[in-house]
Amino acid sequence: MPNYVIVRNRDEKPMEYYRQKTKTFVGSLQSASKWNSKKMAQPAYDKLIKNGEKNLEIVDSDEIKITIQTDKWEDYAKRIAHADNKTFYQKVEKVASFLIASPLIVEEIRKEISQEDGVVLQDILHTVELGDYNKDEGLELLGDLRSSRQKRRNYKDKQEVMNMLLGGDENTGSQHAMDALDKIKEVTSPRSYQYRNPKFKQKYSKLLQSKQIKTIEKLIKRVWKLVK
Repeated sequence: MPNYVIVRNRDEKPMEYYRQKTKTFVGSLQSASKWNSKKMAQPAYDKLIKNGEKNLEIVDSDEIKITIQTDKWEDYAKRIAHADNKTFYQKVEKVASFLIASPLIVEEIRKEISQEDGVVLQDILHTVELGDYNKDEGLELLGDLRSSRQKRRNYKDKQEVMNMLLGGDENTGSQHAMDALDKIKEVTSPRSYQYRNPKFKQKYSKLLQSKQIKTIEKLIKRVWKLVK
């Protein structure tokens, strides 16, 4: 399968790819011309260089795909990390909720697979073995068997995905997620402080009692007002 593409400005975003049909550079890897090897791409590359193009490189498109995916997840990570507190903790809560439920999800998937492998399959096979049926009834049996196996395959696919996600140990992930939710409750709840210094306690404790400070943002605003 052709894998090599000619890239312009590889270290910049967005990258551009050569499309030989139109003799232009395009922003879509899918639309780019592809060659089976670097050697086969070399004549087109040399011609572009001769015509004054710069910052060109012949690259395996699989490497480009990895770079694109890495950039995508880096951008996502930055958006989450720099999001406001409410958005950040909402994202974490969604992930944590899924992980907490993961042992139940895995068990439910197991039950469905067992149902199709055991009860349903055995009923159909014994009907095929012992039954007296005509052509139409036989086709109906075959249809039921096919539906059952397709259903089983769907659940097997889900099972494989869950195993890859959880590493085969859904209980550990669930416990960590519960701990994370407890921590979210802690850091988003109104905070209190016990003064260690008696002088400061006498001088400033009324400031904490007068109004609960619920977020770091509010704390910064109040401190700023005090130092103005």
